[in-house]
Amino acid sequence: GYVAVYLRAPDIRLQHIDSVYAAIAQQVDMEELAQRLARRAVEKLGYDLDQVPANTTFLSWVVREHQRVDQLVKRDVEQVLGVFFKREHVDPNFSLAFTQLASGVLGVRYLSCEDQDLLLRWLRGEKLRAAELHHIYLARGIERYNARDMLHALADFVRQQGFTGLFVAVDQMEDLPLGRNPETGRSKYGNAALADAYQSLREMVDNLPSIPGMMIVLAGQPDFLELPRGIKSYDALWLRIQHEVVSSRFNRFGQLVDLDRAVAGNLAVEDVQLLHERLTALGTGTRPFDEGRARDILATAAGDGVY
Repeated sequence: GYVAVYLRAPDIRLQHIDSVYAAIAQQVDMEELAQRLARRAVEKLGYDLDQVPANTTFLSWVVREHQRVDQLVKRDVEQVLGVFFKREHVDPNFSLAFTQLASGVLGVRYLSCEDQDLLLRWLRGEKLRAAELHHIYLARGIERYNARDMLHALADFVRQQGFTGLFVAVDQMEDLPLGRNPETGRSKYGNAALADAYQSLREMVDNLPSIPGMMIVLAGQPDFLELPRGIKSYDALWLRIQHEVVSSRFNRFGQLVDLDRAVAGNLAVEDVQLLHERLTALGTGTRPFDEGRARDILATAAGDGVY
């Protein structure tokens, strides 16, 4: 039930929160969210959007079938949409962008293809010129100073539209200490940029508890932690994710999880069978499940530390 986003750290400049927002937003179907918002508004007014014939707007249908005055319908829709965004920490530009899109879906506001495209581009974190922002009544673009608030608003908005929440997975996080510029061969992140990236991650860790329905998973090789330029080099972040209580028992619910250790001591034959069945369903596996082979896989994983 989540809106799920998968990212690769080498594709993002993690020290720029607006870059992180844009990478996430570009994988979210903003048009579907606007349509869900439009449907919620119609239901709040006591109508059923499914009753509106194809190639007919909600506005024209309700005026014709229910003898409503179009200006009053427009006012009612605008009021309902406004109520949905009367929440703390919702940027007025964010609410205005989605209000315009939902109004366009319902036909209560004329929205040209150009205007719709500009609104969607803005929501995806693309940079617009001042004239383009003025054209769609938005005061500012999404930048480093407001991108974090925009990400919070997006996660909350996704949940309001009937999804369980927003799930973001970022792989290959070892790119932070190890990444190289392909042209110069130098480190992708200098010391200042690396500190900024870790600071962004630290702020995400601190802010997540206040965002219901948002989950972020960062994955990478052990170098992400252990290298001199890894997470352990940035105390403010490391102190937040290290294990407060060290135990010989594996804790799969910890903030920091060693997957090699999970494989070595916590996967049973039944787990391997389930993984095999899922892979087969995806069309990537063809061999029938064999319990002896599963035990060999587990033994190898336990001995080599390889997943």
